[in-house]
Amino acid sequence: MNDSLCGPCARAAGFRKPIPEGFYEDADLRAALANYDFGAVFAAVRQQTGLSQLQLADLLGLSQSRVSAVPSRHLRGAAAGPVPRFGRSPT
Repeated sequence: MNDSLCGPCARAAGFRKPIPEGFYEDADLRAALANYDFGAVFAAVRQQTGLSQLQLADLLGLSQSRVSAVPSRHLRGAAAGPVPRFGRSPT
């Protein structure tokens, strides 16, 4: 583990590219967030960053099976997991 990074950041070292400024301003992504469609949000983040389901799950404090179930079962809202942590940088 890289000692200069916090735990979540070090676990996310697999990012191929960071989320760019304005990423969450995309109309489709904003609509997905407004509708608690985390399957679409997870897919967009994974496509942008190159994260695996396991890496995304680790960052969110979820199991890989839970991240996998979100798009396939169309889980929304509270069933998707910890909304407040998603999309914020760890402090």
